[in-house]
Amino acid sequence: MFAHVHTAALRGVESFLVEVEVNLSSGLPAFTVVGLPHGAVRESRDRVAAALRNSGFPLPHRRITVNLAPGDVRKEGTAFDLPIAVGLLAAGGHLDDALLPECTFLGELGLDGSLLPIRGALPIAAECAVAGIRTLVVPSANAEEASVVPGVTVLSAVTLCDVITHFRGGRSLDEGALEPRGLLRESVSDGLDMRDVRGQAVAKRVLEIAAAGSHNVLLTWAAGVGQDDAGAQACRDPAPAHPGRGARVYPCSLGRGHAEEWDAPGLPAPFPGPSSHGQRRGTRRWWISDPAWGGQPGA
Repeated sequence: MFAHVHTAALRGVESFLVEVEVNLSSGLPAFTVVGLPHGAVRESRDRVAAALRNSGFPLPHRRITVNLAPGDVRKEGTAFDLPIAVGLLAAGGHLDDALLPECTFLGELGLDGSLLPIRGALPIAAECAVAGIRTLVVPSANAEEASVVPGVTVLSAVTLCDVITHFRGGRSLDEGALEPRGLLRESVSDGLDMRDVRGQAVAKRVLEIAAAGSHNVLLTWAAGVGQDDAGAQACRDPAPAHPGRGARVYPCSLGRGHAEEWDAPGLPAPFPGPSSHGQRRGTRRWWISDPAWGGQPGA
């Protein structure tokens, strides 16, 4: 008995689609995962087995082989738990596998069958939209993030049983109907205000134009004339954001490990603040830029 399920994974700051192929054959009971799985993926065998058992679907006493294709790309993360479990249920005849090719599944499984959040739901949703896959099943904690991408229907689930019930014709999963701009914060303020910088009309005008157009700007001036306040405030007055730019910048923040600092995927990635490059005594040189446009971000 055979089944295959769509899922996806991260490779650096990009995502790529993965086919989860599940085969049940006769022989001594075994559970093997192939396709260059990382340690966290290999450990999914124990999580999936416990989650299925506690959801009322114990593993069949068969030889189980799970292949993650393409087999020449290393797979990392815990998002493969849900697609492996769904593939096992489909191969065992518990789910109608005719519905599965239309969906992509993501989610880490707890031992009790609960669905835990995963990393990279937004770039994976964007990849699904490009590939023409219009339905994405994710943990409820990732539904808001994935809904930023237009053209993809996001179904959120709390437990594995919710997914099983949905695909067996029972209670439907909640659909993430969300206006992406609703995620945008009204402002990004930490008490700094350009009005607090006295004088420097030309410098402030330059910073305003650079921030409005997401341009780079190099300022060289003597120390002690307000460059710290002006430069810092310019980084916190970005150009009006839109979901498309946020979807491109977010994977960069994710790859740097700063995704948890970004509570609104529609905004540019969190900015560490202006950094001085090539600083000399008595002068400061600030780069103020939007990474979405290929500028040099602060470091």
